[in-house]
Amino acid sequence: MPRSVESIVDCHRAATALKAAGRSPWPYQVAIRPLLDTRESNVSSGELVETARGIAALLRSSLPPGWMDMRSSDFDRDLEELLEHFEQCTSADLEVKYEEPADVFDERLEELYDWADSNRVWLG
Repeated sequence: MPRSVESIVDCHRAATALKAAGRSPWPYQVAIRPLLDTRESNVSSGELVETARGIAALLRSSLPPGWMDMRSSDFDRDLEELLEHFEQCTSADLEVKYEEPADVFDERLEELYDWADSNRVWLG
């Protein structure tokens, strides 16, 4: 689900429609910032793995269960794949040649933020 001009416009339209209906543009809110704020600039890949797993656990406990239940009509395959990436993250996954582990982690985090924008989930 790469970010594109179209996806940004779609997100804006969804938020505008919710506001016009007197509803919050972010009907779901999950505070992942506390997990990210504990990171230092020179964080190890092991610490990033712990952060990734913490984010996955927090999302699983905070989002509607149907989104993560394959038997539900609300099941979201993209969300499940993202959560599995965070849950199964290893130091080896983050230690990519010519890239810092934090940069690899941030790329995955960006995918999560893109999903959240599309699904009206505020990740603060």
